[in-house]
Amino acid sequence: MSDSRPTDPSLPLEETEPPNALAYRLWSRYERLREDGVPGWMFLETVSHLLLLKRASRPTAPPPGHPAHPELTAASGAWATLRAAPDGDLPEVYERILKELGDRPDTALGRALANAHGAVADPLLLRELIDDLEEGLAPGPGSEEEGDVLEALFELAVQDTRRSIPHHTPRFLADTLARLTGPGPADSIADPACGTDGLLAAALRRIREQHPDTVVPPSGGHRLEGNEPSPASRLAGANLLLRDTGWYGGPVHVTDTDPLDAHPFTQADVVLGNPPFGRLDTPPERPDFAVRTRDKALNHLQLVMSVLAPGGRAAVILPDGVLFGSGPAEAVRRLLLHDFDLHTLIRLPTGIFHGAPGVRTNVLHFTKPRARSDTPATTHLWVYDARTGHSFHPAQRPLRAEDLTGALEALRPGDRASRTETPDGRFKRFTYQELVDRDDATLDLFCPIAQPTPPDDSPPEAIAAEIAENLRAALAQFEAITHTLAQAPSPSPPSASADVTAPASGG
Repeated sequence: MSDSRPTDPSLPLEETEPPNALAYRLWSRYERLREDGVPGWMFLETVSHLLLLKRASRPTAPPPGHPAHPELTAASGAWATLRAAPDGDLPEVYERILKELGDRPDTALGRALANAHGAVADPLLLRELIDDLEEGLAPGPGSEEEGDVLEALFELAVQDTRRSIPHHTPRFLADTLARLTGPGPADSIADPACGTDGLLAAALRRIREQHPDTVVPPSGGHRLEGNEPSPASRLAGANLLLRDTGWYGGPVHVTDTDPLDAHPFTQADVVLGNPPFGRLDTPPERPDFAVRTRDKALNHLQLVMSVLAPGGRAAVILPDGVLFGSGPAEAVRRLLLHDFDLHTLIRLPTGIFHGAPGVRTNVLHFTKPRARSDTPATTHLWVYDARTGHSFHPAQRPLRAEDLTGALEALRPGDRASRTETPDGRFKRFTYQELVDRDDATLDLFCPIAQPTPPDDSPPEAIAAEIAENLRAALAQFEAITHTLAQAPSPSPPSASADVTAPASGG
């Protein structure tokens, strides 16, 4: 995000105000709803509806042989209806439009609006939001401007300490995962725990950038699948629709089930993920999971492994505990190393996620062989250490896209054969045998940096959060050890004839 700051809501907008400045204006209006107890995600949902209606009203030249806005055609006149409605009738007109468009579950637009209700009952506030979008978005044909506004709103919302919104992956990090996996217009793409669908939106941006002239006809299956197990799944669907209307990414499908409870996904060519961490009350009963565990991150990693199609590629953000825990974590790691080509690991710095500035995370990038083999699929694991010597904080010193430039230059997405270790030791290669010979096959691979580590100038709350995260990680290791000991057979008691020497008395 840029360094723009909120504008005075009383000032008129420029006709082509930058999307993030418009997002600041829109988010400033939420204060009036916050006082009434309206959660942030409901406000964001209302704005996402308005952005969809605004997008549907904008003329866009379709690719040859395709109708204009194949998913949004049904809403093409709704924006004009809203603008023409008298102020006193505006909330009622808005609710009627939502109901009419949401009663079409056969379309992505219908699913994004299904059972939706406007969070803004004040007709004057609703009118202000409509006017903001009418004045703040450039007129004429557009591409992704509405989507940029919504994602900028997500970024603002997660920075709000009083927020109440679903999980959102920072855009620069989502773009990094998309660059690593290189999604194409013919790929099926899935995110089993998508939050606001930032990762799938990044995949669509990447497709548009790399394949601007490619148009894929709609197919019978869902080729873009997300899942957010909450009513906020409508936010995810709206985010994808604002990025793509069926021309590049195929049909959009977002479900709201618990992905660990059932099998909501078909296999996908590209799987992206930033799943929730923590513990479950009971392990999920999944026949496709080789290891039973209550650890959410481990279960989501197994889900990604299950969903990934032969020949497919995945990039998933996971906490440190997955890399060095024993017991179930070790079993999952050994399975991943043997059955998948785990070729890339990025040790991310702390200070990325708002609300969890001390959490330590990593990107695991791997592919699934086209056929099973007794030979280990992993040959070499390349580790880029973007953590050692770097200090960030989401508010005071946020991590930005340019901070990962060195990682992407070293990783060479799409050209792994030309990778070389860096002189500073930040990028190193490990063989499969080196990995499995380590205690517990740990992947907590520290790369010693050949330069002095700068002093940690993080604010006290970030240091405290990191200490807390270290304690949680240590507790997870102890729990794993306890689990391992509980599974081991109890030693047989000594026989009566055994020679047992009593301990000597005294000190």
